[in-house]
Amino acid sequence: MPQQSTRLTPLARTVRQLLLGASLSFVALPCVQAADAKPYHIAPSSLENALNQFGREAGVLISFSPQTTAGLQSRGLEGSYSPEQGLSTLLEGTSLQARPEGDNAFSLQPAASTTLDIGTTTVVGDWLGDAAQTNVFEHPGARDVIRRETFERQGATQARDVLNRIPGVNAPENNGTGSHDMALNFGIRGLNPRLASRSTVLMDGIPVPFAPYGQPQLSFAPVSMGNMDAVDVVRGGGAVRYGPQNVGGVVNFVTRTIPNAPTVKGGFQTETSPSSSHDGFKTSANLLAGGTADNGLGGALL
Repeated sequence: MPQQSTRLTPLARTVRQLLLGASLSFVALPCVQAADAKPYHIAPSSLENALNQFGREAGVLISFSPQTTAGLQSRGLEGSYSPEQGLSTLLEGTSLQARPEGDNAFSLQPAASTTLDIGTTTVVGDWLGDAAQTNVFEHPGARDVIRRETFERQGATQARDVLNRIPGVNAPENNGTGSHDMALNFGIRGLNPRLASRSTVLMDGIPVPFAPYGQPQLSFAPVSMGNMDAVDVVRGGGAVRYGPQNVGGVVNFVTRTIPNAPTVKGGFQTETSPSSSHDGFKTSANLLAGGTADNGLGGALL
């Protein structure tokens, strides 16, 4: 019996080609995915060794510095992974992440942290400290602290007497060029001493000038040494956090501390000056009244 040939119509041939093409495309998709993933057998070791072995087997370039992986360990890799999945698995628990750089290249970066450890956060608000003698040895620069007992023993009656005893500080007499006894004149490291406009002047860490940016001159600065516990001088313009006029340095006048027990103290100082307009005598007085209650709240009036 002759074999009957089957002739397909043009419509049938078109449908058949479409179906065959679709089946081929669906079959080829898993093959592409399987080619991207490779089996790995990387034993737990140092992170640097694990990354080097993975880079050779995966055919990718991983850039990192020895300091980045120093002391870190990897749990290894077992199974089939893509390059991105394999790197992510190797870096688990290391606080590092792989960033794609293109052309099968990756770089290691610190993982972004979303938590803040409040227990280890330290906020330092005053690097000058409390003007103790030990602060001089801990400060990386030129610094001098004159305590109250020192300038009382030397008989200093005004700020100029104390500042002139500090190396690198020049505090001339308050006369001439419109100056007067209430002005504060000093210069650090050869700068112009006119009204202390080239140095930052603080009192208990707070700027003394009323307009430290626009008008830093201290034409009115009634500083009584009887109310001071220390004079802290930092030479050099490294303390930019305290204001703009710190080319020469910082001078911090530290007032007397609040007494624990109820206290009232007073003092009176006088000196003879031929250039004074008050019969040759200059006088200054000081008063301390304050104390601390049982609940720890204290105050003092200077």
